[in-house]
Amino acid sequence: MAFSAAAIKLLMARFSKEAWLWLLIIDHADLPAPIRWVRNNEDIISDGETFAKCDFMLTIPGSGEQSRSARLAMPNVSREIGFALSTMVGAASVTFQAVLASQPDTIELDFPGFKLRNVAWDAMIAEGELRRGEDDREPYPRVRITPGGFPPWFS
Repeated sequence: MAFSAAAIKLLMARFSKEAWLWLLIIDHADLPAPIRWVRNNEDIISDGETFAKCDFMLTIPGSGEQSRSARLAMPNVSREIGFALSTMVGAASVTFQAVLASQPDTIELDFPGFKLRNVAWDAMIAEGELRRGEDDREPYPRVRITPGGFPPWFS
């Protein structure tokens, strides 16, 4: 994904009044509609969708082995968050994106395909692990080498 000209200018500048905004989309079959949040002090509209302001904390994935895992923490300021988390069956799908405040319809960074797992919450905060890929849940080995399936190997 290539950065826009405005993003490149911002990345190269020593100082700028421009701000990066993180967008978070949480979707699950048990939710009536996806949850859309922006880490900002006001709501924004990006790509025709309204993102509600939320002071969530996102630890983005690193490189290599850490590229599959991120952490998400959000204030548990309403009963809807805890209720939604407690009623979900299975992992929610999570996408987070970065946009510039001056052009919220241009997605500069896109991290799709995460699953929200190991969620815990209390009266103050809800947090969970964002994992990409399910390789750690695949059975090993995938193919069993048996005399019935591979007779020439056993003769």
